[in-house]
Amino acid sequence: MLAVEEIQDMIKVTDNLKHTTMIMMCYSAGLRLGELLNLRMADVNSKRMQVSIKAGKGKGKGKKDRYTLLSEKLLPLLREYYNGISKNLSCITSTPFPFSKREG
Repeated sequence: MLAVEEIQDMIKVTDNLKHTTMIMMCYSAGLRLGELLNLRMADVNSKRMQVSIKAGKGKGKGKKDRYTLLSEKLLPLLREYYNGISKNLSCITSTPFPFSKREG
């Protein structure tokens, strides 16, 4: 497990918005890499400040859906990232998973 300072250092040296958002999402919401890569924008509920994690077929610990908290610090970054990728409509329609594309 990484210390808080190590995570903060990782975020500071990351210049790419997508990568910064991914690191913060994994750390703040406690997501596993596979969960992050399968995350849909519809899984983020900003009103309830939570993220819905779908277990999928044989995925997820205990193979159960779960909810985790959405960090107040992460929400503006997620919105900035989403607004950036939504300008390219083909990106949104081609994949519902905002972090799974190899771009950026």
